[in-house]
Amino acid sequence: MHSRQLEYFKKVSELGSLSQAALSLGITQPALSKHIHDLESELHVRLFHRTGRGVRLTPDGENLHEHAIAVLDLMALAKDQALQAGNAPVDSIVIGVTPTVGRMAVVPLTKVLLAHSPDIAIHFVEGFSVNLLEWLTAGRLDLALLYDSGVASRLHAEDLLNERLHLIGRAGGQPLPEEVPFSRLANERLILPGAPYGLRPLINDAAQKAGVELKATVEADGFGSLIDLVLGGYGMTILPATVVQREIEAGQLQAALIHSPEVRRKMVLATATNRVQSRNLSQVAKIVKSAIRQLSDAAGSKRSSKLALTG
Repeated sequence: MHSRQLEYFKKVSELGSLSQAALSLGITQPALSKHIHDLESELHVRLFHRTGRGVRLTPDGENLHEHAIAVLDLMALAKDQALQAGNAPVDSIVIGVTPTVGRMAVVPLTKVLLAHSPDIAIHFVEGFSVNLLEWLTAGRLDLALLYDSGVASRLHAEDLLNERLHLIGRAGGQPLPEEVPFSRLANERLILPGAPYGLRPLINDAAQKAGVELKATVEADGFGSLIDLVLGGYGMTILPATVVQREIEAGQLQAALIHSPEVRRKMVLATATNRVQSRNLSQVAKIVKSAIRQLSDAAGSKRSSKLALTG
């Protein structure tokens, strides 16, 4: 038994006619009759006496009618309270981020969120996408910025970015071209994440498509460790250029777009579908989405301008 069945049953009870109830509810009479029949079958009772002038409640139907009114009234009250709560300001928010997203987004997001709501308390929680999905479902996070690797069905995900990956190397040596074929990576000393999720499966799939075998000189799951090793001259890594934009601008790192095949990963904004999201929290989510997209657009413009100046 579900709320729609109770609503249909209550309407038929009030009007005493299946045809009039169907017209009022905006459904066909056969569909309404099936709902009533299914409800009677589930409860193993007869709810209506059918007469030539319509229907009237049986004693069991009268009993259910009283309960249906009480249940539907409680549901309406709960909905009203939820809508009122939705207008309350968001005084705190917990945002989950992957290490690479955190590197590029924590400071800009803090800036825009505080500009919108100066008194908001912001808590960033860092973890791999698989951890963020679990924490989001458990209610530990309000929303999460992560990379889509089969987001669970109980979560809602909105696409933010579809980033192409770059070969990232230390600046100061031989300059990288604007683009490199994936096959070139077979001749490079690479520093790659070792975790069986995140970037590594994407890189492995691309290597298989290109028919090349990659040599990982060092494996490091921590983003900071990857960058420190590249800066130390121990090899190159594979990342979106947006996450190392500050090092590129500072002349510490250089990036070359990978092609044949190109490697992409999709960033999403995820929220839990098993929790009611207030109107104001939805507004905060819109601010986060806009800020991330603007951040990516700005980084892309800077790289294009630099290429035009040096080209």
